[in-house]
Formats: sequence, structure tokens, C-alpha cells
Amino acid sequence: MFDMGAIITLEGVVKKYQYTNSHAWLIVDVENDDGTLTNWVFETGAPSSLMRADIRPSDLPLGTPYYD
Repeated sequence: MFDMGAIITLEGVVKKYQYTNSHAWLIVDVENDDGTLTNWVFETGAPSSLMRADIRPSDLPLGTPYYD
């Protein structure tokens, strides 16, 4: 499930940002080569940790382009 050694580059659009306890979730729609969409889901730290890092829900509104 987790491969800390893998480097993956994605380009997509923020579909949802769930700023919830105990972990927040970022869901990004990524367009595949054939035109279909794949949802990538990223688990982050708790909202309290994100707030201390100055990351707010308003930083990633729906439709925001995402590049990583």
C-alpha cells in the first residue's frame, strides 16, 4: 500500500479536500492517457498539525490545479 521509495508525479484537479480528524484527505482527479479520470487520494496529518503548518482548507478549493 505504501512505497516510501517510489516517486510519482501527478497533474490533476482538486476534487475534494476533507479537513477532518483524525487525518485530512485530499482527492485529486487525474486524467489518464485515454481520457478517463482516476481519483488519487492523499492522506495527510490531522487538521491541528496542518493548521500549525499554516495549511488551511481554503488553500485548496475545488477545481484548483494540482501538480506534484
